[in-house]
Amino acid sequence: MPWRLNLCSRAVELSGADALVISIPKSGRTWVRAFVSAYFCARYEHPFTLDPSKDLDPRIPRIIYSHDLFEQRTKGRWWDRVRGKYLIPAAQLNRAKILFLVRDPRDAFVSHYVQLTRPSADAPEELKKLAPSEMLRDSFLGIEQIVRP
Repeated sequence: MPWRLNLCSRAVELSGADALVISIPKSGRTWVRAFVSAYFCARYEHPFTLDPSKDLDPRIPRIIYSHDLFEQRTKGRWWDRVRGKYLIPAAQLNRAKILFLVRDPRDAFVSHYVQLTRPSADAPEELKKLAPSEMLRDSFLGIEQIVRP
């Protein structure tokens, strides 16, 4: 496993799970989270919440949903990336069951592009002006960031 270290207080938040769901953005992670949460809430007769394991019932497994390396490479300030803020700690990766959620990268890219370039997006204006082909080849947001080992 490549070197990974999370020196932030967020490391605690990304630890202690029974299972991890890791994906790139726009892969359907929110849908999976809603379905799994609805299942456990219904099974153990709790009101619906997206985090049913939090203080409700010890029978409900703790599941962490993360974009892991994608967030680490594309989110936050440089200091957040140096500290590994978005990385799931290595010990957690070795301990928990992992579900890697995959979607056709063409579909994921189109959804991501639409999200970043819509008028209400928080993205910088210069990003919103990029054509799809320009964003696809962008050294920071493009395909190389997603498929790079």
